Amino acid sequence: MQSTGEVIGLHTDPRVALAKAMQGAALIPPRPGADGALALISVADRDKTQLPRVAGALARAGYRFAATAGTATELRELGHETQVVAKVGERGSEGQVSILDLIAGGSVRLVVNTPSPKSGPVRDAAEIRLAATAEGILCLTAIETAVAAAEALDPDLLGRLSEVRSLGDWVPEPGLPRAAITFVSRGGTERLTASSIWS
Repeated sequence: MQSTGEVIGLHTDPRVALAKAMQGAALIPPRPGADGALALISVADRDKTQLPRVAGALARAGYRFAATAGTATELRELGHETQVVAKVGERGSEGQVSILDLIAGGSVRLVVNTPSPKSGPVRDAAEIRLAATAEGILCLTAIETAVAAAEALDPDLLGRLSEVRSLGDWVPEPGLPRAAITFVSRGGTERLTASSIWS
């Protein structure tokens, strides 16, 4: 049985509570420096409806994009310049780097890979996850986790993540806004369950 780390985030703003919990679970991507950072994205068709949220939040934080062909098309339609990479085991066009070589190259800071349930993509996802782990790169394999992690990079939230109070201060008198309490359970970097309750 694999052990699962659990963390809690409290704040009057549910977005900050979730960002605190994501930070505690080490699921927030690194913040890009002045030259930006590269996010490698390859998502299943079922998850492409969430690309605007993921890509928008990452772009606002300063990320650039690389993606497999289908995801790259979607990202470009959203207005994001995107480097196309070849899938695992495929030969890309001239000048096109393979996804595993890009990960090993040292420029990638985040991998978002949500495979379709077919055996080929699942096998490829395992190789991508292993390559990312070997390089110490955060690899997210659920689109919900990717959305939450990307949105936790919001500069408006950054200064609020360190707001600390006693537990009693988070539970105000009746009639006042109550704290959002978010629990995040993490098994590896590939599963996230989060629930918010109002105390």
